[in-house]
Amino acid sequence: MTPPSESTPVSQPTVSVIIPCKDAGQWLGAQLDALRAQDYPGPLEVIVADNGSMDDSKRVASDRPGVRVIDASERRGPNFARNLGLSHATGEVILTCDADDVVDAHWVTAMVAALGEHDLVAGRLDYESLNPGQGAAVEERLEKDSRLGFLPAAATCSFCIRAEVLRALVGWDETLDYGFEDAELSW
Repeated sequence: MTPPSESTPVSQPTVSVIIPCKDAGQWLGAQLDALRAQDYPGPLEVIVADNGSMDDSKRVASDRPGVRVIDASERRGPNFARNLGLSHATGEVILTCDADDVVDAHWVTAMVAALGEHDLVAGRLDYESLNPGQGAAVEERLEKDSRLGFLPAAATCSFCIRAEVLRALVGWDETLDYGFEDAELSW
């Protein structure tokens, strides 16, 4: 077998981005636009798992081409929404982000590349871009929070894992609320 030449395109894995969403209409459009502008050369699907929004989140998501909106209102909580999104995902790689953030244009490419060397990948969080003047204080507060300081964990707001691994782990623990589910899954 001969190695591929530099001109031979390398097959990229299919990627599913899952966004749990509840009442995030005012921010969701910016995140979906950022995902549409990704430089990732492979197949990419975006799934918004609406967790019972009472605002215009569903309309904002539905108005974006290529975005699939699923109804995740049966049970409250981002973990239920993520798991339902996972059940609809077709990608070999699963990424999660939040509806009220904005990912970098290279986010998918960088996360998938890092997954080639690691079992689980977390992206760097930039608290200053969307929160000028407040971001540094948030970052400092989170750095001082030592509850989970003895083991590293990936945050679900910038998270990447192989779909087969996530399914084998049975997704996110829906009994955990806001904050520890990502650590539990990472560990």
